Amino acid sequence: MAFRVDIKNAAGSVVGIMTSVKSVAIRRSLDRIGRAQITLIGSDKATADIGVGKSYTIHHDKWGTLGTFIHKRQTLGIASEEPALTIEADDELIELTKQSVHFRRNFTAMTVDSVVATLVDLVSGWITGELEADIGSTTVSYEGESVFEALDVLRDRWRVHYRLSEKSRHLDFGSFGLDSGVRLLKPDVTAPALFNNNDIALVTSLEILTEGETIINKLIPVGAGAGVTQLSLENATSTDANYPVLNDTNNDSTNYYYIEDAASQALYGTSERVMERSDVRPLTNSTADLQNAANELYRLALATLLKHKDPQTHYRVQATKLDPSKLKPGDTIRLVYRGVSTHRGSPFKWVDIDADLWIIDIDEVYSQNGGQAVSLTVGTSADRRTSDGDLLTRLMRDTKVLKSHVQPNLTHSPVGPYVKRMDSSRTATFNVRLKDEVLAVNRVLCRFITAPLRASVSASSAASGGSSAPTSDSSSIATTVAGGSATPTSGASSASTSASGGSSSPTSASGGSSSPTSASGGSSSPTSDASSTSSSDTVGSHSHEALTLARIETASLNSNHKPVYIHQDDGDIVFPSDDAGPSSHTETSDTEASHSHNIDHTHDVTISGHTHSVAISGHTHSVAISGHTHGMAHTHDVTIAAHDHSMGHTHDVTIDSHQHTIDLTYGIHEDTEHPQGISITINGTDRTIVLGGTWAPSDAAVDIEIDITEYISRGQDNTVVFSCSSGQGELTFLADCLLTIQAIVVT
Repeated sequence: MAFRVDIKNAAGSVVGIMTSVKSVAIRRSLDRIGRAQITLIGSDKATADIGVGKSYTIHHDKWGTLGTFIHKRQTLGIASEEPALTIEADDELIELTKQSVHFRRNFTAMTVDSVVATLVDLVSGWITGELEADIGSTTVSYEGESVFEALDVLRDRWRVHYRLSEKSRHLDFGSFGLDSGVRLLKPDVTAPALFNNNDIALVTSLEILTEGETIINKLIPVGAGAGVTQLSLENATSTDANYPVLNDTNNDSTNYYYIEDAASQALYGTSERVMERSDVRPLTNSTADLQNAANELYRLALATLLKHKDPQTHYRVQATKLDPSKLKPGDTIRLVYRGVSTHRGSPFKWVDIDADLWIIDIDEVYSQNGGQAVSLTVGTSADRRTSDGDLLTRLMRDTKVLKSHVQPNLTHSPVGPYVKRMDSSRTATFNVRLKDEVLAVNRVLCRFITAPLRASVSASSAASGGSSAPTSDSSSIATTVAGGSATPTSGASSASTSASGGSSSPTSASGGSSSPTSASGGSSSPTSDASSTSSSDTVGSHSHEALTLARIETASLNSNHKPVYIHQDDGDIVFPSDDAGPSSHTETSDTEASHSHNIDHTHDVTISGHTHSVAISGHTHSVAISGHTHGMAHTHDVTIAAHDHSMGHTHDVTIDSHQHTIDLTYGIHEDTEHPQGISITINGTDRTIVLGGTWAPSDAAVDIEIDITEYISRGQDNTVVFSCSSGQGELTFLADCLLTIQAIVVT
């Protein structure tokens, strides 16, 4: 029994053993999943245990354990009397293709070895073996790829390699390239010592393949996006001094960015390619992530350029005395081979090789009788040939990446139009707000238009007699009061009152006149848009037991002229309050005996939904009330200080026969002036001169469009301020923005 194959289920338990194995062929590969082909007698009852979900651990009596492989497919040939069953299986790396990294798995500025360890740890039972620690730091994101695809992305970007380790379910990742210590020789003379040296293998067959069609020595890499939105090397900050980022001009005068190898161009001519990698794009729209993405794109481009700048030569070598246990994919081996023949009587060296070459594939064939044959695929670089299968695999991977990764896109985003007023002392300020979803500012055209000030209503005022003048924003007040003039306070509404007849007037015992200080005619301030109401009150005959009058010993009068009211309930004289009046006073009371009187007068009250507060000071009023008289047995020396009264109703008051009327006219009313000498400041910096200003040298309208792209920044509120040296008017602002946008964190 040369072979024993243990059949294991998904849980790793042995469920059967195959002993009728006729041969085993194994391939161990660099940067690729290895494979095995097992041929056995189809009538072996153990074949009932094989199938999908099974794995096979192969043991050989002479060569030991050859590895564990996962079932892929099986073929049963029944053309002969003894049917043959062929099992095709993949090595354990296939398990990395069956575990997804899931979505939004992002790594920002992390070391490559830590990313690799994190990815491998996602697969149950797997750990890292040889793991290079100084590859560099990477920024990369994954959206549903398998662990194997994710590792292959890192390999491709950093020009490193992976392989299945000698230990089960261990992954090696790094630059590799260690010397295996084995020499492949084709000696001119076979010396006995060669057979005793286990580090020397004798070449029995050699096949040489040289490829020149894949030469690339000028590479234009682009990442995610399309057109002007595509990632390029423009923002790359981490580059190789031997391969700097260069740029040239497109047909529309924009730039494209590339790297090249001048030595290769001198030898083979310029061979230019565009490399598009839709899986390379920034994680966010920050400047740091844009640079990280550009650096990733650069590393990938450099690896591709170094791989293809020279012709690739691969050798297929068969040898004896070659111990595969001493070899690993990714190691180097020395090949010495000299071929000499005679051509037309003269020796001709048709091949002369003496080079250290990379081991790409190791093929081993074992027979039932214990025989072993080993062949190698080696090359001048660690990069394998680009086969049609490789191209198809890459195309499918890129298609998947394009589908699963969100791509940036171009959008038209106008700001405005907005209108603001300005003159020589007041600026017009506008904001162009570009938040974090903006990846790039492609174009911002600013248009501004000036015009005169414009209103939809005009007002005119008329006044007659006296000096009543309302303050700004106040309505007209007209009052008929003898003995002085009055100035209404701001905010008062229109009111008029008429009183006539009778002769009841307060007098002074010393012959002086009573001078009121202030009066408050209501309990609220007028509000806009109030509706008008009116009422008519008639006070008939009534009586009261006593009349109490307040006597103020000392007080001072304020200087404001304000109306006087007659209290409705008890007939007291009511004065508006004034903050300039005295803060304290002394009062005494005299009580008049019981009396009666008839009051027969009417108040016409018009209320526009609000009450009034009117104050008069500094003059004497004679108030006549019709329809009744007062007989008083004594006189009062009345001095009234500043104080307030609240009235439960309001009166229309006419002041000293003055009448003010404001007429409103609706329509379009336009000024004739325009802003002149216009300047522009963007984000605190004056850009007038560089943008071709100043503008509007004369008193006329202007319509200007300027390109402010280079002064507008993404991720902030951009402040645009217009000022003018003279004139006044309106300025209309419009910013026509062409932007590249993507999600802040790509999902």
